[in-house]
Amino acid sequence: LHKSVKNMLDRAIRKQAARKEELAQSESSDRLRIYGELLQANLWAIQKGARSVNVNNYYDGKDVTIVAVGMMVQMALKAADILSAEGISARVLDFHTIKPLDQELLLAAAKETGAIVTTEEHNIIGGLGSAVAEFLSENCPVPVIRHGVNDQFGRSGKADQVLAAYGLTPEVLADKARQAIAKKG
Repeated sequence: LHKSVKNMLDRAIRKQAARKEELAQSESSDRLRIYGELLQANLWAIQKGARSVNVNNYYDGKDVTIVAVGMMVQMALKAADILSAEGISARVLDFHTIKPLDQELLLAAAKETGAIVTTEEHNIIGGLGSAVAEFLSENCPVPVIRHGVNDQFGRSGKADQVLAAYGLTPEVLADKARQAIAKKG
């Protein structure tokens, strides 16, 4: 790796290790600990030059699978908590690598839960949702709901306000999961 990239990764790993220690000493939920470990593992893999297609499986839900990428993983974990309070069991998969798509895991999730929701923080056309829908339509037709930015012009503003304007929140994601479950045959 280029020296500047290596230095940046080293700083990020040190910062994440300090955050992980802080979380370990607090009474934070296991989900925060899991997300911190994910970031540290991914930074380590990048530093080592790994190009893994391994998907991180956070929850083994049985009612619906939420397939997330990027910052939407944290939203998916929060949505799973919302759904859990209602008695809905959501599987959460972090597809940190969209191409190549982990077809084996995706197929198993579709067969086991019977409903898929994808979530991404950009246009739903041509991204994770499209790749998942294309694959499953040919291999295991189940309801697939895509959550992300609809095909419209972008907005600028504070991050939390822009996310809310596009419905990129745990609450809207939980609604999408309920929609997918309702479409199951």
